[in-house]
Amino acid sequence: MRSSLRTLLDAVLGIPTETAESVDAALRKIADDEDLCVLTDLRMPGRDGFSLLSDLRSRGRTNPVIVMSAYGEVAMAVRAMKEGADDFIEKPFEQDDLLAALERVRARHDARQRAAARISATHRLASLSPREGEVLSALMAGGNSRTIAAQLGISARTVEEYRRLLHVKTQTRSLPELLRLAIAADWRPDAPP
Repeated sequence: MRSSLRTLLDAVLGIPTETAESVDAALRKIADDEDLCVLTDLRMPGRDGFSLLSDLRSRGRTNPVIVMSAYGEVAMAVRAMKEGADDFIEKPFEQDDLLAALERVRARHDARQRAAARISATHRLASLSPREGEVLSALMAGGNSRTIAAQLGISARTVEEYRRLLHVKTQTRSLPELLRLAIAADWRPDAPP
C-alpha cells in the first residue's frame, strides 16, 4: 500500500512523498516540519495510527493528518478524528478522493497557520502606546519621519525615537519586517490605535 501510494502521489500527481515503515520511523521523518501532511493507516503492525496521532499531539505538533480506514471501520475513523486527525478516507479509495482529502487538510492547515500568525502579531503589537500606534499607522500609510512629525505635531527626532521603540516592542529589526507584522495582525492605517 505504501509503495502504491508513493507512486500515485510522487510520480502521477507530482507531490513529493516520503514513506515510513513504522510509527517511530514516521516520527523521525516528520521531525520538526509542521507543514508535512501525514497520511496514515489506522491499522499497522506494531504501533498503530492512533499511537501516531497521540505522539504527534503530545509533542504539540500541528501537522495535518489524514487517516485511512477500511470499509466498515467508520467508528475507528470517528475516534481518529476525535483524537486529532484532520480528515479520513475510506479504503478502497479513488485518486480523486485522496486529492480532495489532501486539498481539504491543506486548506485547513494553512488557515490555522495564518490565524496563529495573526494572533502572534496582534500580541506583539498589543503593548504599543496610542502615540506609537499613530506612528505605526502613519508608517503604513507611507509616511516618512518628517511627514509623520508634521502630521502629529512633534519633531522628526521624536518620530525616530518612536520608530526605535516600535522595533523594540515588536521585536522587529527593519521597517519591512515591522510592516509585515502589522499586515499579519490586520493593522489598518485608518483604524484608531
